[in-house]
Amino acid sequence: VFSRGQGFGGNSKAVDPCDLVTCAREQASKIFLWDTALDTGFEEFPENDSTPVSQDVFQRAVRTKVVHTILSMGLTPSSFESIDGDETYLKVGIAPDGHALCHMAACYRY
Repeated sequence: VFSRGQGFGGNSKAVDPCDLVTCAREQASKIFLWDTALDTGFEEFPENDSTPVSQDVFQRAVRTKVVHTILSMGLTPSSFESIDGDETYLKVGIAPDGHALCHMAACYRY
């Protein structure tokens, strides 16, 4: 669930797209825990992590990376907004006869 500030098409005042995120790469690394996660998808973030980025840039980059990660696992993402338009929900689907499900079953010896 992502809050949808006015800059993201929502009506929540909880997220101001002009707010600054300091140490954006460090903050993103708390979401994407594997070593190579920050190699792609965060080109908007300055190499010098002491330079802040806007909340708008940060949230767009994180949302895009989440979707790409889900797609790379063979899953199907879709999103919808809350009734009052202040949050975005991400639904993740899996094909019942797809490769991803077979892989998960094998991992769990199901």
